[in-house]
Amino acid sequence: MQPRRTCLLFILLLFFLVPVAQNKPSFVALRGGLSLPAGGYRSHDLAGGSFAVAGFNVTLEGAWFFMPWLGVGGSAGLNFHPVDAASLATETLRHDPFMNSLTVRSDAYRVITFMAGPFVQYDLKGDFSLTGRLLGGAIEAETPYQLYKTDYFMIGPYWYEITRARDWEPSFMAGAGVKYRVMSCLALTLNADFTYNRCEFGFYTYNGLETVHHRIVFVNTTLGISIEL
Repeated sequence: MQPRRTCLLFILLLFFLVPVAQNKPSFVALRGGLSLPAGGYRSHDLAGGSFAVAGFNVTLEGAWFFMPWLGVGGSAGLNFHPVDAASLATETLRHDPFMNSLTVRSDAYRVITFMAGPFVQYDLKGDFSLTGRLLGGAIEAETPYQLYKTDYFMIGPYWYEITRARDWEPSFMAGAGVKYRVMSCLALTLNADFTYNRCEFGFYTYNGLETVHHRIVFVNTTLGISIEL
């Protein structure tokens, strides 16, 4: 299914939840903030690292609570993670003794997530409540376009590029947060989410099609606005 069509179906589902929510803590929320690569995704290892650095996240989510503390819902997120091009160039130079110099220009990694699963909420004293989610679904991960400009020993200036590659894979997300109800229909949220994925990207080289494996792992810390239904 195309990402645009999936997003449209997700939004229609959120609007469907409005009239059936009744008095339970159902909601529709928009949140955004910092997205932090973890593990091999941020590693500076040429063999398995991606050199990704902190980026940003935007997430639209909603849930229908069929019990005061338990519900089901969905989440769609967009994540961008820039690349530490300077460290990538330094490591590439260190592993290739025939390079005199190297400059790398790189776009960011792009990750789109579509998740669904159970949501929980526990009211605290006052207008505060704890929230949690354990979701499963799929991601579309896209590697960055990169341009390498180098100078080889006894050859001279030379440049080459690495084009974008995409992969769809199953994924899961676990998250928790705090919600503060500003008024009966509006709340502010602070959330932290962990997402883990293992992706395969195919690249065409002079040796033919080569497959590269990357773990796309990141933690999102976001602020948001929640419409209480």
